[in-house]
Amino acid sequence: SSLNQLYGITWGEIWRTGVRADVRHSTFSGSFGQGQYHALSLSRNFGSVMRWEVQGGRQRLMSPLTRETQSEYLMTSFDTNLGLHYFIQGGYTLQRGESQAYDQVFVTFGYRFDSRAGR
Repeated sequence: SSLNQLYGITWGEIWRTGVRADVRHSTFSGSFGQGQYHALSLSRNFGSVMRWEVQGGRQRLMSPLTRETQSEYLMTSFDTNLGLHYFIQGGYTLQRGESQAYDQVFVTFGYRFDSRAGR
């Protein structure tokens, strides 16, 4: 048997800044282990062309499958359209835990097959 609960609150626009806040709390239990996580994210769209997001959180996991019992993370990402078909996305993740601690940088350059023409 398993137990999974997720609670969240979203504030669509904070004080007319265009920033959206999302707070989440989750409790989970299953054959792999049990735990909970808490997360806060802030994001902002700049029209339909650019998007920025920052998210941070903490997770606790008790499981026979891992030594890791608690970790914290902070992640930020930014993406923008480059014309009708192309986009670029980049971000940074800072992960800190008892057995794993790493920083990750990513950059994606992509092509959208849907040109959104006619919408």
